[in-house]
Amino acid sequence: MRQLDAGYLWTTRPPVPRGVFGGPRALVTAHSLPNDALASDDDRLVIVGRRDGILDTHLPSPSITRGGSTNGVTAAAEQTGVMTSPVTTVGQDGRTIARRVTIDAPASVLFELVADPHRHHEFDGSGTVTATVTGPTALAQGDTFTVAMKQYGAPYKIKSKVVALQKDRLIEWKHPAGHTWRWQLEETTPGTTQVTETWDATGAKPYPIFKLLGVPGKNARGITKTLEGLQARFS
Repeated sequence: MRQLDAGYLWTTRPPVPRGVFGGPRALVTAHSLPNDALASDDDRLVIVGRRDGILDTHLPSPSITRGGSTNGVTAAAEQTGVMTSPVTTVGQDGRTIARRVTIDAPASVLFELVADPHRHHEFDGSGTVTATVTGPTALAQGDTFTVAMKQYGAPYKIKSKVVALQKDRLIEWKHPAGHTWRWQLEETTPGTTQVTETWDATGAKPYPIFKLLGVPGKNARGITKTLEGLQARFS
């Protein structure tokens, strides 16, 4: 058995063990797969490419379930159908990447979660944020906080500063390299909030290095996974 990797576009050929997937063919985004989704060696997964950081997986199932649970994955597609991420792209010009999702939760509840850096690891989709944090549990304008991170197996710390804040509507913090992370919340109806997360590297001097290292694409995938996870958390 092996973990399904969300880093590539995969396709499968039968036979696929019915105990793992089973059923008619469907298309799902790889980053929507449950963390414990596994493929056995005899399903003959084949890497066929990748597409602009949005990673697809062809699997013979309309719902991708294990143990009777979808584990937060988007609801089943039609019998022949296509499953897509609930997250939409609202901006991507290279230096700015933004994604949006609608969540069944009040803006105040979501703001409380996002404005507490001690809880960022709970919904981080990048896999780099740890639970070790120094700073306030409710951020205010001008506050700083330090988060222990881990990437490519190497630990490091990032100290960020809150540069914009509107309670229950907006919070943005600036990284030492000059880029910012921005969260915008718009409660469209009572108890339903449109959430937009943006990575903005407009003011980042080392952007050419970011581009060389593939940081924009990596952050696009991380934001998408973060927002998918948040939606599943409140579904």
